[in-house]
Amino acid sequence: MSLKEQLEKVQKELQKLEEQKKDALIREKELKLKIELEETKNEVKKNRKVMEIVEEHFGEMTEKNLELFQKIMQEQSEQMRSRKENLMR
Repeated sequence: MSLKEQLEKVQKELQKLEEQKKDALIREKELKLKIELEETKNEVKKNRKVMEIVEEHFGEMTEKNLELFQKIMQEQSEQMRSRKENLMR
């Protein structure tokens, strides 16, 4: 095999490898998007469950209720921290 033929063979192999790399990058991008979509769906499910629980025990979330709910949650959080500190003593 002449040097020219060897060069042509190597160039063809390189082209194939570049095409495979391009295909692999496309597949990688698609998989990353699928993972991101799945994670987003899971977050939405969790958020919906939280909202259902909140609305079940607190009522519909209006702007006024949301502020009140936030204050209540802050107070409960502070109370839980205090309880933890007291238990650890």
